[in-house]
Amino acid sequence: PLITNLLFEFIYKNEQVIQLSLNREDVVYIGKISKIFKKSFYLDPLGVKGNWLDHCLFFKMETIRIISFDTDYISALLVYNKETYG
Repeated sequence: PLITNLLFEFIYKNEQVIQLSLNREDVVYIGKISKIFKKSFYLDPLGVKGNWLDHCLFFKMETIRIISFDTDYISALLVYNKETYG
C-alpha cells in the first residue's frame, strides 16, 4: 500500500522530479523535495525555463491533490535545463 509518508520518503530518497497539484487545477508546482518532515516538506522548484529557482516552497502533505511523475512537461523542462545550463 502507498501510505502517504512512505510515498514522499520514496520521492525524496530517489530525488524524483515531481509535479504537484493542489486545489486549483490551473496551477502546478514542479521540483524535487529538498527536506521532508512528518506531515510537510520543502520543494526545490524548477522554473518555467527549466532553471532551478533559488528559493524553496513549503507544502503540507494533506494539501496535495495530485502527484505526477515523468510527464512530458517535466521531461521537456529537464531537457531544456541540460541544454541551457549544461
